[in-house]
Amino acid sequence: AAGVYLITFKSTTMVICGVVVCVIDVLLICVLIYMRKKIALSATIIREACKGVVFNPAIFFIAALIICVFAAFAAFLLASYVSLSYFPPNSEGVITHNEEWVGLFFIFGAFWGSLFLLAVLEMCVSGAVASWYFGRAGNTAEGSPAFTMLGLAFSKSFGALAFGSLVL
Repeated sequence: AAGVYLITFKSTTMVICGVVVCVIDVLLICVLIYMRKKIALSATIIREACKGVVFNPAIFFIAALIICVFAAFAAFLLASYVSLSYFPPNSEGVITHNEEWVGLFFIFGAFWGSLFLLAVLEMCVSGAVASWYFGRAGNTAEGSPAFTMLGLAFSKSFGALAFGSLVL
């Protein structure tokens, strides 16, 4: 009799789980039906964005370059923090305030540097896509817009990007 009870309990549990899954499926289908126009709009936006990337494939090279720079920056910060974190304590065995601030300085530098590199990437991508979008009438500039924007990011817009990443 105990075996029959266990089988009945397991099957009741499975029925409850099945009903819960069916209710969740029905809710998801209702959400998809309600959002179908927004999904179609998102697909159109992605299709247009792909046309912009086809126009300027150097965006991928710029992204890979900035990722490599970020990896080198992170390795430098990690190596510097590890080497500086082994300050010998003073003669009394106490760590001074200057050594306590080193960790906070490196955390601040890591956030600021990574946000700056992210801002440079955003500027390059947005500038390249904007030059494609607004230059479709045939008045496009010479050269790669992504590299042009990278040059602008490290020359004329350097301060704005650095200050913006500091504020964030």
